[in-house]
Amino acid sequence: HRIAEQSSLCTPRPLGVASAQLAGEAISRCIETCGNLLELCAFKMIQPRSLAPGARQGSSSRLTPVLLLASLCMCAFYLFTTPNESRAALETTRSTTAATRNEDESKLSRLRRTMQMHLDRLSRTTGFSMQLSFKTAEGEFSVAAGMHADGSPVSTSDTFLFGSGTKPITALAVMQLVDAGVLREDDVAAPLIDKGIAKLGSNTTLVSLFGPAAAQITVGQLLRMQSGLNDFDFPEFDGELLRRGRASSPLEFVYAAAASDAPFVCAPGSCACYSSTNYVLAGVLLLGLPGSPDDWEELDQSEAVSAYLPRKQPSSKSADLAGKQASATAGGGE
Repeated sequence: HRIAEQSSLCTPRPLGVASAQLAGEAISRCIETCGNLLELCAFKMIQPRSLAPGARQGSSSRLTPVLLLASLCMCAFYLFTTPNESRAALETTRSTTAATRNEDESKLSRLRRTMQMHLDRLSRTTGFSMQLSFKTAEGEFSVAAGMHADGSPVSTSDTFLFGSGTKPITALAVMQLVDAGVLREDDVAAPLIDKGIAKLGSNTTLVSLFGPAAAQITVGQLLRMQSGLNDFDFPEFDGELLRRGRASSPLEFVYAAAASDAPFVCAPGSCACYSSTNYVLAGVLLLGLPGSPDDWEELDQSEAVSAYLPRKQPSSKSADLAGKQASATAGGGE
């Protein structure tokens, strides 16, 4: 309304309660429309050209100002029309919006088709098989693309490696033992890690791998990514591991990090730096605790979350392990 008072495009009118409500609805609808258009602009701008073979150079940048101009024109229409004209326009918009809101399932279906198209293209471009899931209050779905080694198509029911999604599970397993009094966050990690390394069949130690500074790393620093240890995740190591398809031992990751040009990116506790090495060592630390299995394959860290999973009976293994470790600690164990 203040804009209209200074504009020659329309005659300013005092806004009554009904008109003010109408104007509020108009502006709200305008913002929603602009938001949808801007979202489309953003999608066009971030879409990688490598995933759209044959696309004309610069087509996205030419489309963007056109859509932005359209959104501004719609805003101007809502703000500068008279109340009666706005009411008629809004009634039309309301009926259209009501029909649109009833199409949530159709929207999800369209989104699913679009995501499937892009995932298929990405899989063809990279040669990787993959899954992608979408979840909202209105519904959820998953899509998959690519082939298995035997040539059969990947489906949404196939199991993939969880990757870094396992880090919270490892952290929970450690923190449950902290709650049980078996560990403390400020405990030095090296002694237990060395015991875990020994169970994995090696006579090396954390300090011999990473140097004297490794003796200062604490349990909490591993969980908070504050140990300063470098990551093992670099192309040469990843490429070799992918070619083989399996690591023979978790120590492979530790050895790769220790062999890097700079095993430490900072002194322990002086920085926070994302490094998966921290969580491999946290797992090795769990293996080194009294009462833990002697075999890495038997160290089921998922037991830490079993009590929180729906429709599943809580497992007692985690509690049993904590009890055994607490007993060993009380009996003079480390």
